[in-house]
Amino acid sequence: MNRRRTTLVVVCAIVAVAGCGGSGRSTRLARVGRDTPSRATPPVVGAYVTYHAPSRVFTVGNGSLARRIQIADDGMGVATLSLRSLPTGVETLAGAQHDFAVSIGGKSYTTGNRSLEYVRHDTASDGRGAQALRLYFRPVTVGGRDAAPFEVAAIYEVAKDTPVMQTWLEARNLGDVPLIVEDAATQLVTVTPDAAYAWRRGGRPATIALPIVGGADHGLVWLSASTARHGPLIIGIASSAPGPLKRIAADRAGRVAVGMDPRGGGIWAQPGQTVALPSAYVWVSVGPLVAQAAREWMDSIDLARRSIDAAPHVDVISVANADLDADWLEAQDVNAVVCVPYAWQAAWDADDQAERVFAATGAIVASGRRPGLLVPAAWLPDGGALAADETLALRTAAGGRVAASWWGSSGTMASLSSDYRELALRSLVALVDDLGLDAVLLDGPVTASVGAGDKPDNRLHAGWDSWNGLLRLVSNLKRERPDIHIGVSGDTYRQSDGFDVALHPTSFLWQRGRSAAYDGFWRTVASAPATAGGPQGN
Repeated sequence: MNRRRTTLVVVCAIVAVAGCGGSGRSTRLARVGRDTPSRATPPVVGAYVTYHAPSRVFTVGNGSLARRIQIADDGMGVATLSLRSLPTGVETLAGAQHDFAVSIGGKSYTTGNRSLEYVRHDTASDGRGAQALRLYFRPVTVGGRDAAPFEVAAIYEVAKDTPVMQTWLEARNLGDVPLIVEDAATQLVTVTPDAAYAWRRGGRPATIALPIVGGADHGLVWLSASTARHGPLIIGIASSAPGPLKRIAADRAGRVAVGMDPRGGGIWAQPGQTVALPSAYVWVSVGPLVAQAAREWMDSIDLARRSIDAAPHVDVISVANADLDADWLEAQDVNAVVCVPYAWQAAWDADDQAERVFAATGAIVASGRRPGLLVPAAWLPDGGALAADETLALRTAAGGRVAASWWGSSGTMASLSSDYRELALRSLVALVDDLGLDAVLLDGPVTASVGAGDKPDNRLHAGWDSWNGLLRLVSNLKRERPDIHIGVSGDTYRQSDGFDVALHPTSFLWQRGRSAAYDGFWRTVASAPATAGGPQGN
């Protein structure tokens, strides 16, 4: 996301400087009670960032909610004082609290343990009305003896006209050796929740028990709490970490952590590089029932989706077998998108499937339906030109390749952090144009565990690189061809339920089934019955 930086004009700076004499101000954070009048009256319509110099308090908000953030007087810490629903004045948080935790270079840092020192701030806009506050910090001490120096930025962004606030960290490596960034989380302590809900397939919220220690299947969570006069307070929580790396935790006391699963192996920042960690979303509403709040949340996300997604609505997507059966094709909905399996990776060798695919997509168009492809996301066929390129392969910790098969053909797994990703993008764009495709469904594995047994507690090999590479492939394909539908197999994404804001703006998750269905994020894709000819799905 490109952000144009603008300088905050602090009218009261002279007052702040004049107040620095004497013994100095207290470094303790001000207490804010639930009945304290809001000081976050919106100065303008839309999103805004303001600064009150004497108290060193920033306010980030819009007409729906406001977050007050205070820098400690000595710069050794930052905390959110309040996150308030403006239409009702209802406070969301249980009191002043610190916002971020992260491990950088093997050492843990938070915005509240005096390990990070505030150095400066600025603001930014995304060009669509959202506003962001960026607070920059330097470590008081770096990690281990060989750890690189760094700078970390905490970003608070509010949408123009929806009650959604997004927060994330960015770490910049200022040294000359690689720097590992791990265990990043946004932390909140909300008012005590009465109940919790999670988004489930079918587009419905389902009751879940507290405490929550969730991941992919808890990708979108609501906490519900009672208010005295305004009905239930609904707090929506989501993480933009890829599903398998997602971590969302909440307990009965309202303690919330949104971040990355430590099994992902962290993110490496190379010398001079800045890495942005996945963001946390907080959505605040007072009054509606959970089902209504869920619909409103989805609508607010869909606003972002419509700005990049030009694909026409489609109710039915089907997957054909390798040999397209004419009778099965005629039985499909007349408006369906019918996807043909095709390993484009084999086209770099003797591609004996190209003629079949061209004939099949032509038959689909002739039938009045729309063509699509089912393709492996990260696969290198054995013995082919791509497999011979050592730089494209995903490697285990021991340096070996990772075996993978697709539709009966053996091969190895490609690395989505290598040049393979750009090769895949260019190949898929060409296929969309040459075949007039309406949909691309991605399938097959994209990463593997370091250990031999793929146990749940194993750290995922190249976890962040692989999953981030998949997201970049999907988003870049949507950016270049916004009028196509893009799906990622639930098996590929290692997710069987739940919602995922990392994928939703550009694509959907899909699974095979007897009949087609779509709930706004999950698709059940109707699959052709097995035939005697040609390779079949995994």
